[in-house]
Amino acid sequence: MKGNERKAASIKHAEYEILRVLKSEVDLSELKERMTKIQVKNERDKKRQVTLNRRFDKAAENLWVVFDNMMEIRRKKLPESHPRYEASE
Repeated sequence: MKGNERKAASIKHAEYEILRVLKSEVDLSELKERMTKIQVKNERDKKRQVTLNRRFDKAAENLWVVFDNMMEIRRKKLPESHPRYEASE
């Protein structure tokens, strides 16, 4: 994208770009560390650690699907010059 193509041509275009950046550039590793790290002292704690990690990973995966769906809906509203533009059928 160059020049005016980087400007928000519409609210849907801005939403698409915000979602794209959130999905591609936001690093969740620190948040995951805070939400899943526990002091493992025994077997029960090990199982809890696995559960916490699995829960966080599934939540992130669920949100990526939601973001993908939201982005797909907005692709038809992108400027025609946008590389991800998809014409309405």
